[in-house]
Amino acid sequence: MKETLYLGIYWGSRESELEECAEYIRSTLLLLEQNLHTTDWYITGRPISNEGDLPISQSSQAIKKLLLDNRNLDEVTKLPITDLGYTLMLKSELENSITVNLSISCGISSKYLKNRIILDLNEPYDSMKLNLLKQIGPDLLEMWNASEGRIGHSVLNEPIYQW
Repeated sequence: MKETLYLGIYWGSRESELEECAEYIRSTLLLLEQNLHTTDWYITGRPISNEGDLPISQSSQAIKKLLLDNRNLDEVTKLPITDLGYTLMLKSELENSITVNLSISCGISSKYLKNRIILDLNEPYDSMKLNLLKQIGPDLLEMWNASEGRIGHSVLNEPIYQW
């Protein structure tokens, strides 16, 4: 198993409107681009046609469409499961050809699940990457009004750092 670092930001059940989630995601992508020097983000997970091959537009309107297109649907009624909110899974490439994975769930109102942001650097542990995640974490905690954050290691069961 490849050992990688990830940043997890978590908050409890909180209903959020589509517009609010889209704006928070847009702000998150801007913050990550400034700190990680990423340029383009691509959809992963459940690609919609060939959209996984093209960089996403970072306008609020485009993000809203992606969130709507990626909602969890009831298998019988084919209607969105509103308690599960919105989820978006993206990837980007850093200057050194390292792929960064980002998963954001927003608007989850089920008492059994948490809203979250997971940023996986997909890169072996080193102190420089740890310090970078330590810089990004508090900004994301504040931006999303989240209740907890941690930096973890893909192999260790305990957090390396917590807020």
